Amino acid sequence: MISKRDLRDWLYALRDDGELAGPTVSKIKTMIGTIYNWAQFEGLLTNNPALGWRLEDVGSDYTPVIVKPEQVKNHHAAAESRAQMLVLVCASTAIRASEACGLKWRDINWDENQMMIERRWTAACIDKPKAKASKAPLATSPQLA
Repeated sequence: MISKRDLRDWLYALRDDGELAGPTVSKIKTMIGTIYNWAQFEGLLTNNPALGWRLEDVGSDYTPVIVKPEQVKNHHAAAESRAQMLVLVCASTAIRASEACGLKWRDINWDENQMMIERRWTAACIDKPKAKASKAPLATSPQLA
């Protein structure tokens, strides 16, 4: 049986070696905990080494990029005609590009100037939105509609 300390040290080593990002290491810990919970439920184990402690400093190092109006104009002008609408939608609503690519006409409520993000297009596949918050109605300007 692996100890809590051994599991912790192994997870931190994955992060510190640069093999995996902090959020990925955190997800691995959660997955290991879930597997151990199942094993406990089935009576295969009595101890879950992933419970009772937290990983520290495993947050994302993502920093948002601020796009200035002039940059949007430049990207819009440089984009081919099919992509120009995507540039405008992303810039004016701050939705992810993958979510903009997943939009369908039925997702737009023209009367209330709202969009619903129901799906995203990523890696040539249609998938559900990345975050729960993405599924909330999104107000759009009358000009964009």
